[in-house]
This record gives sequence, C-alpha cells and structure tokens, in this order.
Amino acid sequence: DKDLSRTYVNQCVSKLKRAFKWAASEELIDVAAWHALTTVGGLEAGRTQARETPKRHGVSWDQVGPVIEAAGPIIKVMIELQWLTGARSGSIVEMKPEQFDRTVDPWIWRPRHKNEFRGQDLLLPIGPRAQELLFELLFRPGASYVFSPREARRNPRYGEKYSSLTYRQAVERAQERAGVSPGWTPHQLRHARATLVREQFGLEAAQAMLGHASLEATQIYASSRFELAKRIASEIG
Repeated sequence: DKDLSRTYVNQCVSKLKRAFKWAASEELIDVAAWHALTTVGGLEAGRTQARETPKRHGVSWDQVGPVIEAAGPIIKVMIELQWLTGARSGSIVEMKPEQFDRTVDPWIWRPRHKNEFRGQDLLLPIGPRAQELLFELLFRPGASYVFSPREARRNPRYGEKYSSLTYRQAVERAQERAGVSPGWTPHQLRHARATLVREQFGLEAAQAMLGHASLEATQIYASSRFELAKRIASEIG
C-alpha cells in the first residue's frame, strides 16, 4: 500500500529477523518465535506486485566533475577519493589516520568494512593522486576521523563524523547547486571505479582493487592479487 520497493521490503524483513534473533539470544522472547520467523522468505523478483528499483550503474566523470566543483572542501575530497579508490561510503566516512601505513609506496589503507565482523581483513593501496588529497588531512590524532562535519562547518553543534546517509545528503546538495540531473549516489562512484579498472586491467584486477570477496571467495590480502592492486593504485590511483 505504501509503494515500497521489493528490495526495501526484503531489507526490512531481514532486519526484523536479526532483531528477533538477538532478542531470543538474550532470552527476552521464546526462541520458537525466532525460529518461526526464519521460515519467512523474501519477496522474489517477478513473483510479487512490489515495485522493482532500477539497477544502479557507474557514473561518468562528466557527472562527477561539476559536483566536485560545487561541493564544500571536505565533501569535495571525499567524492574524489571515492572516485580514485572505489572504497565503500562506509569506509570513507569511518576513515582515520591510524588506518594508514605510509611507510610504503603506495600507501596501504586498512579501512573499516562490512565483512570485518567475519574476521576478514581488507587492504586498499592508495596511489599518488589519492595520497596528495589526503596528505595534510592525516596530520591529526590517529584515532580521530579524517572527515568531520564539525570541522567542515566550523560549528561544535555538528557531529565529529559523517554517516553514509549524511555524506549522501551532502552530495545531493552539491548536485543541486551544480544542476546535475539525473542525480547519482556515492555508491555509484564505486561502480565507476570497478568499470574503469575492469576495462583497463581485467575482471580479476577489478576484484583485487576493490577487495571483492568473489572468485573462490578470495580476498585482497591474497599476495598475487594484492601485488596487482598495488600496481593499479600506482598507475591510476
């Protein structure tokens, strides 16, 4: 009735299942309630009246460049850095100086990422263009956030870090000022980097550069792929 998309409905169902699983683990509810919920499947494509959302693809530099020019100094760096590295938005907003090894070239960044709780490591090489963007921003306490709305706005009322949502909203405001339409999301910068690397270096290179857990579920820390990722960062990052 609310015209929610199929993927959003499935996300809500998944969150509810996790909430009930936690409640059962804390003995706040009967475990049978959670077991019953696990039998509820998600809405399947083509088998529901729920609205389908269009797939998002990479964004072109023609759409990114004007937005960078219209963005504030902090958001400008965040956009350009995501364009160069293909990092997830969550990793960008959680960036801290202590995550970087600058004793090697290219630099090595160990970002926060969505599979961290599984014990999976992630190493992203940072090439010369990205290093130039970050150089002065990393001269701060190691545990502090590199990108801070409080610092950007010069106002103590703002938080010490962006969330993926507030970062996206800042990008949307910059798009409005730049007159860019249709708009794009920060995650499309990751798609764009994947496409660019795949076209120049191949599929395996794209997976290595972005740290995808695909092709036999290997990760970027596998030595052969990591060497490839470093070479790519040195050439185009």
